[in-house]
Amino acid sequence: MLQALQKRNVKARIYTCDVADQENLSTAMEKCSSDMPPIKGVFQCAMDLQDSLFERKSYEQWKNSLRPKVQGTWNLPMAVPHDVDFFITLSSFAALATEVKALMQHQVHSKMRWHLIVVHWG
Repeated sequence: MLQALQKRNVKARIYTCDVADQENLSTAMEKCSSDMPPIKGVFQCAMDLQDSLFERKSYEQWKNSLRPKVQGTWNLPMAVPHDVDFFITLSSFAALATEVKALMQHQVHSKMRWHLIVVHWG
């Protein structure tokens, strides 16, 4: 995908980090800010796949699967510019309610008004 974008003269880079870790995310965002033009939108697609039936999951597996969605969705708005054009989050049913609640609470407290789109994959 990255090569296809670059062939179309799109300036695209991949920065890896743990969005649930605020310090790790901040470090990646600083690097991105120095290498790239301003961020205009966010796709929150982070996940920790704990693929098993719910009844077979340990508490630790369940908690780990929610961490990138819930904590990551809380951290991202604090790390990206406040004037992005969109914030799209991809979510499974398990994380949907808490993820959206975290984003809404953050917007209320920070007075940000983003165009928020949640895509629920079921």
